[in-house]
Amino acid sequence: MADLDTDTLYHGMRIRHGGKRAGANGYQSRYFFLRERQTVLGLVRKDLQPIVDVACGSGLMVLPMQGAGMALSGLDFNLQACRDAAANGLPVIRGDAFCLPFADNSLGQLINCQFLNQQSKTNSERFVGEASRVLRGGGRLILAWRNGTSWLHRGAAHVIHRIEMARGLPRFPQYIHTLDAIKAHAKAVNLRVLSETVTTPLPWLSQVRTTSRLSTILGASFLLVMEKDDKNQPIIGGSS
Repeated sequence: MADLDTDTLYHGMRIRHGGKRAGANGYQSRYFFLRERQTVLGLVRKDLQPIVDVACGSGLMVLPMQGAGMALSGLDFNLQACRDAAANGLPVIRGDAFCLPFADNSLGQLINCQFLNQQSKTNSERFVGEASRVLRGGGRLILAWRNGTSWLHRGAAHVIHRIEMARGLPRFPQYIHTLDAIKAHAKAVNLRVLSETVTTPLPWLSQVRTTSRLSTILGASFLLVMEKDDKNQPIIGGSS
């Protein structure tokens, strides 16, 4: 399973941050985690269920949606992440994001945040393909990942790397995936883009257009909402 490639990385994050801090979900700033969580959850359609947060980590991203009869769960390969998510109150399944343990055309919505950053091009395409396979027609994938080429992230990555080196901490792999590359593969597996924005750290401006100059300077995460075409539902890969 390809999730083994990042399995040990969560262990290191868990030791540093525990299961209830934003760092366990890959965020350096609790403030920005809360802002981005609000933005992501504002895109969720509660009528499209079941909903699964794939690579959920400690489960903090979707916790505010718990209750009210929601068919909501998390999925992660890391055993400690699953334990943390369960302790935080999120029903969780241990499973591989690259071979999702769900039947074809069975889910209403998938959420995936800050996962592609640690995945190669091949693995990213595998995940998007699996998402298309398990979503039913009209189902949605909400996908957020680092805008690695923005001035903000290039500067932050340099500083963080220096700090981690000084502290003797392992460095997370950081892959850069362009918006166009992810969109092209999504189209190839029968997912159409409904909206595309870039989040920012500005208190008065949570999202900007992907074509704006501000996204190049202060863009934090790409945020795509995609829908599976309900007219044609090809099988992309398979589950086992």
